[in-house]
Amino acid sequence: MKDRENRLVKAAFAGSAAEAAQMVAFLLRHEIVACAEAGSLQVYEGNSPSGQAILVAEEDVARAEELFRDFKPIRTYAFRRENGASVLGRGLSAALAVLCLLLFLLPLFLLCAKQLF
Repeated sequence: MKDRENRLVKAAFAGSAAEAAQMVAFLLRHEIVACAEAGSLQVYEGNSPSGQAILVAEEDVARAEELFRDFKPIRTYAFRRENGASVLGRGLSAALAVLCLLLFLLPLFLLCAKQLF
């Protein structure tokens, strides 16, 4: 690679970490050095609901944008799309939380009620 000072510029946007990895690998196959900018929650969750910017050197941005016109990553909708399984899982989680609260709070309530009477 030539000795030069590069300024990184956004060439594209990926909806998830998996899509970003595909896009970076695609650019590397076309000899364009790229990286994905980490999203806000990627450190904690391994993904980012806000997506990730794909960054390339300023002089490579036009070529990268041209390559991305024909590139379709495998879409992952871990955060963006509701499906039946995620709705069911969220409902079961809420029901389990209520059950756990009842199991903890009911004995406490009965103990307090016994002391009052």
